[in-house]
Amino acid sequence: SARILSMPFFSFQEKTSHDAAWVLGLGLQFSVGALLASYAVALTELSLLVILIIALLAVSPPITLFLGAYFLIILVILHRILGGWSHRVEGELARSYVSGQRSIQEALTLYPEIVVSGRRSIYQNKIDARLDATARASADQAYISQLPKLAYESALVVGMVIVAAWQFQVNDITAVVGVLAVFLAAGVRLLPALIRFQNAVVAIRARSANAIRVREFIDSLGDGQSTQVEPFDD
Repeated sequence: SARILSMPFFSFQEKTSHDAAWVLGLGLQFSVGALLASYAVALTELSLLVILIIALLAVSPPITLFLGAYFLIILVILHRILGGWSHRVEGELARSYVSGQRSIQEALTLYPEIVVSGRRSIYQNKIDARLDATARASADQAYISQLPKLAYESALVVGMVIVAAWQFQVNDITAVVGVLAVFLAAGVRLLPALIRFQNAVVAIRARSANAIRVREFIDSLGDGQSTQVEPFDD
């Protein structure tokens, strides 16, 4: 905040108060607080996953290695799909918020002139467009958070079917039932941790969009002349 308020007057005119307000408010909240919280969740769940995998290795190393590789592939695929998507959604939410606030402030400040000139519909369309964009981005954000749960629960069922078919080929039914019972019980505990880990990793990628924006804005305050930050579009 000190760097923003100590900017030269003409340099400050090149930026918008809404950009600065977003950086000092939601931008820092999501790029620092939420990002650190996501890192903490990811590390906690990763530690739990490692402990569970070590315990399962003592029961059956082949099955554990197979399921470990199987879920790792799913994790990587989901991250590649959801990571970039969540990054774009987070950026869209920031742009919609800042542009929407700017349009609302302009409409309130210039309301008499807007009424006289008959431009109320123009500002109404601007605000409605940003509200629609925010609603779509929020819906995408909610959908992204639920996809790992659906993917891993489906993957667990498929994985258990594959393991059962494999084990029935090499072991008797008593041994197979015992091993499957252990892995199903472990899966019930492991799956929520894996889902939380996946969501935390995706959230880290998403929050990085805000962190980049905040970093660019702060860097642009260095001398007020050479570095420019692309403003949020209307």
